Amino acid sequence: GDRANMIFNGTSVTQGTGRAIVTGTGMNTQVGKIADMLSATEDEIYLMAACVMMESGGYSYDGQLAVANVIVNRVLDSRFPGTVEEVLHAPKQFPISIGNYYNPKWHPSDETINAVYAAVYEPDTTGGALYFYAPRYTAGKTASWFENSLTFCFEMEGHRFFSAA
Repeated sequence: GDRANMIFNGTSVTQGTGRAIVTGTGMNTQVGKIADMLSATEDEIYLMAACVMMESGGYSYDGQLAVANVIVNRVLDSRFPGTVEEVLHAPKQFPISIGNYYNPKWHPSDETINAVYAAVYEPDTTGGALYFYAPRYTAGKTASWFENSLTFCFEMEGHRFFSAA
């Protein structure tokens, strides 16, 4: 969710004073959620890589990393399910891409797997994007929903990325 005006354990205050309200402790904090995400299993990494490869496999490493970051951002956002598997199997999200995970003849590239690891273990490169779509493959009604209901972040290699409005 929205992290504006939030401080985290270890935040340094360089000037002034303020009051803070504790909103979560331990694994119920953003840092805790990130720590949990960092324990992603090999199966979850591979599941993400299968999806990323289908969604952006023909794109550069940075393009694949952006798509992987959207998945990680969703796992960390309270508006979405809390696991990689639940995010990727959510209705109407990645059905065709997930099909590749179950195809024994299909394997993500090393570059795609590296992009997924970077999305899990390194800082987000998308500024918090939670959605993306490719205009050339998306029907007008769906594209309109993205454009009119969300906040545009950036465009990269044929994908438009958005955060929640």
